[in-house]
Amino acid sequence: MVALDAKGDAIWIQVPKTKMNKFVGKIEEQKTYLIRNFDVVKEEKGFRPVPGDMFIEFTSGTTMVPAADVVPPFREHCFRFLKHEDMYPNRGQRTLLLDVVGQLKEHYRTRESTSTNRNSKHKELQSCCLMKVVLWGRLPSTLEKIIEASNNRNVVMVITSVFVSEWNEELKLSSSGATIIYDRLNLNEVNVLKERTVDTAPKLIEEEKRQVVGPLSIEELKALASDYANQNKIVAVNCKANDVFTEWHYDGCEKCLCKVESESTKFYCKKCRLTMNHSFKRFSA
Repeated sequence: MVALDAKGDAIWIQVPKTKMNKFVGKIEEQKTYLIRNFDVVKEEKGFRPVPGDMFIEFTSGTTMVPAADVVPPFREHCFRFLKHEDMYPNRGQRTLLLDVVGQLKEHYRTRESTSTNRNSKHKELQSCCLMKVVLWGRLPSTLEKIIEASNNRNVVMVITSVFVSEWNEELKLSSSGATIIYDRLNLNEVNVLKERTVDTAPKLIEEEKRQVVGPLSIEELKALASDYANQNKIVAVNCKANDVFTEWHYDGCEKCLCKVESESTKFYCKKCRLTMNHSFKRFSA
């Protein structure tokens, strides 16, 4: 979670899994709390939802109680919006998460993936600048509820803490574990966008109705890619893996995203302190 002080400065708070039950259901957004007995940690590699390399980590002695008698003029939210052109310098970075505000133009039905022997769902949508946003975990269900509650009207949302990547010279956004979707915020950026956009319902694209082309040769695939009218088609290609670039992926833990160490025929995760017989291929950013 992100904490905001009366001066508008923000810091990321991390609650270890072993101490999560102590605070679940007791912390609400927009409430003021008094926090005692915590650690301040410096992190240089992990992602962070706000700028800065320091974060607060709760300990076994941490207490967080409502500060009913202290009501300073806090800001309601702390977002870091960037223009489309300003996102390019941040593409591929896995340390800083950005926020985006946009109008929902198109969305796909939820897809399921079992590439890691676990069922995971994601949804794609288009924002006002025609950027693809991929939502993971429970976020697709959140988006579906927002669309249903909109009654086929204009949907302007704020999506927080997203990664920026680039694919075929186009920017794409992907949600993280810190991502939250807001659709009813009284923000200047949201209100201005609602006034500028046309009040139309987001278009649902049925994945099963998209045309499947192929199998194709590589030359045929290149020719197809150059035609913009073919961009929404699913293409099948018969090919043989001639080489595998191992730097694109790593052996990951079955419970977390950390890299595991190989020990003969077994694998060990330092974070989970777990030894396993099989690793899971994780793709590098």
